[in-house]
Amino acid sequence: MQIRKETLDKFAEARLLEQMTDLVLESVPSEWKMPRDVAQKVAAHAILTARTYRLTTERNIANFALNMLKVNPDFHRQRKIHHILTDPKLPESERIRNLTVDATKEDWEEASKMTDAAKYWTNVLHAAGMPL
Repeated sequence: MQIRKETLDKFAEARLLEQMTDLVLESVPSEWKMPRDVAQKVAAHAILTARTYRLTTERNIANFALNMLKVNPDFHRQRKIHHILTDPKLPESERIRNLTVDATKEDWEEASKMTDAAKYWTNVLHAAGMPL
């Protein structure tokens, strides 16, 4: 019996979502007491956002998601960071590495203020059909 590629892809996707959900739960302050289903919606959104930048590996998606959680959910819209993430000449691992090499402290400071994080995540959860 041979397992079809589509089936393997579904298993891999489910595994990635579970790993990212665990990462979200480990990354948010404990006083938030985030339920797993909410963390899963946050993780799913972070995965989709990371993929808009052609990020495909678990490591690079996790790095991106952590920046969404720890820096700002819209960190990737900061001019320099966005330029790094969208560089068509570089593979994804180099683009992720360049976030720490080419983006300055000032770029990251600006990225941390891109949006109101609470409003951003409230909108994401509302759009995902989560009761607020």
